[in-house]
Amino acid sequence: MITNKKSTYYLRLFTDLVILDLSFFLSAVIAQSLKVLLTRNYMFVLMMALNFVWYFVSNVINFYEDYSVRSFTYQFPKIIRNLAAQILTAVLFIFLAKEDLFTRNFILYYTFFILLFISTRVNLSKLLQVKIRGKESNLRNALIIGAGELGKNFFRFISNRPEFGYNVIGFIDNNLSSQEELTILGKIDSLDRLIDEKKLDEIVIALPMSASDQLDEIIKICNRHAIRVDIIPDYFRFISKKYQISMIGDYPIISVRNEPLSEIHWRIIKRSIDISSSVLVIVFILSWFIPLIYAINKIFSPGPVFFIQDRV
Repeated sequence: MITNKKSTYYLRLFTDLVILDLSFFLSAVIAQSLKVLLTRNYMFVLMMALNFVWYFVSNVINFYEDYSVRSFTYQFPKIIRNLAAQILTAVLFIFLAKEDLFTRNFILYYTFFILLFISTRVNLSKLLQVKIRGKESNLRNALIIGAGELGKNFFRFISNRPEFGYNVIGFIDNNLSSQEELTILGKIDSLDRLIDEKKLDEIVIALPMSASDQLDEIIKICNRHAIRVDIIPDYFRFISKKYQISMIGDYPIISVRNEPLSEIHWRIIKRSIDISSSVLVIVFILSWFIPLIYAINKIFSPGPVFFIQDRV
C-alpha cells in the first residue's frame, strides 16, 4: 500500500523534534539542574536553533526518505551527519554566549541521547511499518495492466516485499504471447469484469507509451468502480535518480535531472560558502597588505624636519 508521503514525513519530523527537545532538557538537567537552566533563558534560544538546524539539515540530506526496505546501516551515516550539525551549533552558540556551565558535559549528554533516541526511533518505525503493511488484512488486491518489461520489473520488485502492501493477483495485457511466467487473466477489455470478480482494490498501469491511447478508457472504468489507479510512466527509464516532479499551473512537470541550486537550502548553503570564502580572502589579503603598505610608507616618507631658529 502506498502511504501518504507527506503525512509520514511530518510525523517523523515532529517525532524527532520532540526527541530533540526531550534530549535537550535531560542533558541540561543532568549536566547542571533544572533551576540553573530556568535562570539562563538564552539557553532556550539554543534549543530553538537546534530544532531549526535539524529541520534544515534533514531536508538537505533527505533524512526522511522512505527507508522501510533498507537496513539501518544505510541511514546511520545520515544520523551522524545530522548529529554533527547539532554539536557544531551547540558549541558555536555556547562559545558566543560565553556560557560557563552548560559546556562539555551538556554536549556529551546531548550527543548520547540524540544518538540513542533517534536510532531507536528509526528502527522502531521500520519494524512497525513492516509489521502493519505485512499483515494479510492490510494487503490490497492489485492488478497490473501491462505485462511488458515495465510491468514485470515492478512485479518482481514488490513480490517479495509484503511491507509495500500489494497482493498482485495477475496481469491483463492485449499481447498474451511469451508471458508464460506471469498470471495473465485476460485482455484489457476484460478489466470491467475482473474488478468485480477479483474484488480489486487497486490498478497499476504499466503500459508502454505506444499504448497511451488506452488510458482514457481504463481510467473511466476505474473511476466508475471507485478503484484507485497508479500509473508507472514508461519514460522513467530516461530519468536519473535526481528527477523532480513539480507543477506549472495545472500541468505536472517531470524534470529529468534536478538541479541542486533550484532548492532554496542549497542556494543558502552556496551563498554562505561564497560569503565566507570572500571574507576569508579579504582578511588574509589585508593581513598581508596592511603591514606591507605601512612598511612602504615608512620607507618613502620624508624624515622629520628640524627647524633651526636664529638667535637674535
